[in-house]
Amino acid sequence: MVCFGEVLWDVYPEFKKLGGAPFNVAGHLRKLGFEVRMISRVGKDDLGKEILVEINVQNIPRDLIQVDLEYPTGIVNVKLDDEGKPTYEIVQPVAWDFIELDDRTRDHVREADLFLFGTLACRHEKSRSSLLELLDLNTSTVFDMNLRQHFFSQELITHLLKKTRILKLNDEEYDVLHRIFNVSRDNLYNFLKQRYEIQLIVQTRGAEGAEVYDGEQVYQNSGYRIEVVDTVGSGDAFLAGFLTNLLSGNSIEASLDFACRLGAYVATQPGAILHMNWMICIQ
Repeated sequence: MVCFGEVLWDVYPEFKKLGGAPFNVAGHLRKLGFEVRMISRVGKDDLGKEILVEINVQNIPRDLIQVDLEYPTGIVNVKLDDEGKPTYEIVQPVAWDFIELDDRTRDHVREADLFLFGTLACRHEKSRSSLLELLDLNTSTVFDMNLRQHFFSQELITHLLKKTRILKLNDEEYDVLHRIFNVSRDNLYNFLKQRYEIQLIVQTRGAEGAEVYDGEQVYQNSGYRIEVVDTVGSGDAFLAGFLTNLLSGNSIEASLDFACRLGAYVATQPGAILHMNWMICIQ
């Protein structure tokens, strides 16, 4: 699997944690035993050096992580409310706004079983143009919508949906699509699948669990009741859990249940990627 986009530091008032939605997914994919590559860019600074060390710890190859000589490593200032829900200040411009392509990167994407991307890395024309070129090389695509602040548009979403086979979104992003396409909430799944030939639509719904639409029916899981500490990265863990189970041949229902358990557990812990053996904790 290949993930494209931001790798950065989530900076909390008391500490910092490695993050970025596509990197969070990559980290959990690797912990689940899948080979994964991350296409991103960091600065030639101390924060960038720390990321490269941490990527080694995660046992993810660094060969597609670029080092920028001009722009700094990305950071996001994170604040949590009383329910553990985050708000973000995403600093710009930073190194991952300027992801470049070479033949090795293209070859990895061309050969990948899945290619995952989101909207945030498209906020600058350089990384956006790189992503759009890569999307023409692979038809097994996963669009993790990941709408943040003002860094998206209807035009961008529409263009990316045309290249999407599996769409993952949360309940707030579902509402955004409902508004921009002016389609009734009950008909949105049908609209998206028919217009864009999407094979699966996966929606996380916070405390209400998650659901998957395959074009014929909606599979639902009510989720797990937990004491929330930090929801940052829980949706990314959910997506990694769902994809790995689905590709391993498990049913949609079983894949959805595993994904809900993993996402819930991550929300009980600080930070997006856990170093401990959470596989034991969610059995």
